Amino acid sequence: MIDKEDINKKYHKYVKELEDVITTDNLEHFSRQLTFYNKEVLFKIRRLLNGIKECQTEFILSGAMDYLAQIDSDKNKKLLRLTQERIDFINLSQNTVNMMDVISNEEIVEILYEFIKVKIVIMDLGQMTQDNPKFQRFSTVVRDIQNEIKKNKNKSDIKIRKLDELLQKVFNDLSISDLNDLDSITDELLEALERARNINYENERLSKIYGGNYAFVKTYQNAIEIYPVDKSVVERTLVIIYNFIEDALDKEIVAIQGRKNFVDSIKFKATKTLLKKKLYTKIKGFYIQLLNDLYTNIQLFK
Repeated sequence: MIDKEDINKKYHKYVKELEDVITTDNLEHFSRQLTFYNKEVLFKIRRLLNGIKECQTEFILSGAMDYLAQIDSDKNKKLLRLTQERIDFINLSQNTVNMMDVISNEEIVEILYEFIKVKIVIMDLGQMTQDNPKFQRFSTVVRDIQNEIKKNKNKSDIKIRKLDELLQKVFNDLSISDLNDLDSITDELLEALERARNINYENERLSKIYGGNYAFVKTYQNAIEIYPVDKSVVERTLVIIYNFIEDALDKEIVAIQGRKNFVDSIKFKATKTLLKKKLYTKIKGFYIQLLNDLYTNIQLFK
């Protein structure tokens, strides 16, 4: 059986370490203190709170109900939640697109709501509810941006990386003293939303050209970023290649034939047409690499 005195010593050690880092008497004050800490300190606070939670379980298992009474379970849960929300906000502000891609609409709204609540001055705090029209407008735009990000299949696209930089700047500079500030932040986010929609609109346009095959879209995006060539040249080149291999794409023929046979096959089939369309001389410097990239992307977007 677990010795309850050992558990108690461990519990008081966690409490002492926690008190050395942050005061926990008042939840609102605790929440405000968290905004001054980096992730390393926040991880330590979370570890200590989880340690206290584990002690609670061990007291129950050992039947030490007298020692269990020391722990305010509800308060500890709230402290953990506030700490995790602060960690989540830092993750959101440092890696916005990836975070928006993996968490739900509800989670992101909750993270931002809790952060904004901490920033609002006391006199406006009573108005700061999720039903507030200003927050509703803000959260609607955030959700719309997130939905566009989730639709996007190529997070490494340079346009998405630029969008990520814009969103990071908005969230890192999130300076709110009253609810009127929220409207100006929402206006900034509307610019990000327009960008996200334009990126997806262009991707859909390209996808239709290539029969809905996103491998060609990603190959196009990579090529226009890397190679010194006009976008239309890459687009037209890939259309010609697509027309030659369209029937093979749904039959696993590309995967079966292997990379070298795929490249050699395209060179044999498409080069004459590329020469006729006066495209070959414009892409010959990266033609082989383009075909290799396409082969890789076809495997990724089956």
